[in-house]
Amino acid sequence: MYRPTLLIIALSIGLLVGCQQKEPAVQTAEQDPSVDTILNGYISAVGGRAAVELLSTRICYGRMIDDRPYKGPPDTSAFSAFSEAPDIWIMKVEGEGSSYSEGFDGEQGWNLDTAGFRITDYPRRSKLAWVFNPRGAIQLEDYFKDLEFIATTELKGRKGHHISSDREVNHYSLWFDTETHLLTGIGYHWYLEDYREVHGVMVPHRIVQGRKGGAVTLVIDSLVFNQPVDPEVFLSAVE
Repeated sequence: MYRPTLLIIALSIGLLVGCQQKEPAVQTAEQDPSVDTILNGYISAVGGRAAVELLSTRICYGRMIDDRPYKGPPDTSAFSAFSEAPDIWIMKVEGEGSSYSEGFDGEQGWNLDTAGFRITDYPRRSKLAWVFNPRGAIQLEDYFKDLEFIATTELKGRKGHHISSDREVNHYSLWFDTETHLLTGIGYHWYLEDYREVHGVMVPHRIVQGRKGGAVTLVIDSLVFNQPVDPEVFLSAVE
């Protein structure tokens, strides 16, 4: 015998089950951080914008270690770097029986070695220029344009936020450690290590520059900010 009441009840139960099956799952994954959040976290981690803005010059001395096994045993040379915000800098390397220097005079790049002095197409906003810029921490977006978040990944065994630049991604992408919020990698071959506080600002004292078959590492032994830099330091290399 046909019973409409039972049919209605059965249809109602079926609709309820269908609605429960279509209900979206609860989202538990954390939302990706914005580029602004990452950069602001980095600026705060190094000491804050106000502290960085007080920096005008930077002078450092240390060692350059060229460790590429195919060239032989590691070669260590003395290096020094002088810079004035925002664009003027010079790095000098003194090895056994050899010397080399390069820099940017505010308008053009240059280098000087045994072959002589020459103007180069070295960009104003290079990675090395950023390293030596006293205010580099608050000017990342001047060097690495149109930054976009890629993913949270690992770099040398530590979790970090990876963001890319519209410049060559392999050379200009950035990694920020998720715990310290410090910038620890540039591209796939540069590592910023051994952060120490100088003049109220955290600064990497070890810059590992990956090279084919090894690496060239800048180890900073002495670093000061806001000390006068004799203009002759910048002129002597090109005279």
